Amino acid sequence: MQILRTLIWILVTVFVAVFVLINYGEPQRVKIWPSADPVGFDWPVGVIALAFWLLGVIPFWIYHRGVKWSLNRRIRSLENSMKSNALSRRPDPELNSTPPVDEPADKPAEKLGETGGLSPEEGSTR
Repeated sequence: MQILRTLIWILVTVFVAVFVLINYGEPQRVKIWPSADPVGFDWPVGVIALAFWLLGVIPFWIYHRGVKWSLNRRIRSLENSMKSNALSRRPDPELNSTPPVDEPADKPAEKLGETGGLSPEEGSTR
């Protein structure tokens, strides 16, 4: 995934550089404030386009990074609370210890008897 992201950024960078070089020519007047004596500057069209593209992208990029940071903090907080809950709910082995049983209470062979589950009156009349 990281290599794909790197390739996309390389392509975007090449595209922007080619766009600026193609449109780098006669400077255009950019008016900042319309008045009798306009306040502005003269820049090539490619630089103007790049500047306004950055002006539009940077606020959304900052917002995206902020949301990503916030969600990562929330995930870490939830993971830490799950770990602490799991550790606090772990049963104490000393409190729940029961004495070991030497022999089981009922042996299956004694319950069924030697007749295979039939009472002695029934016998084996198969």
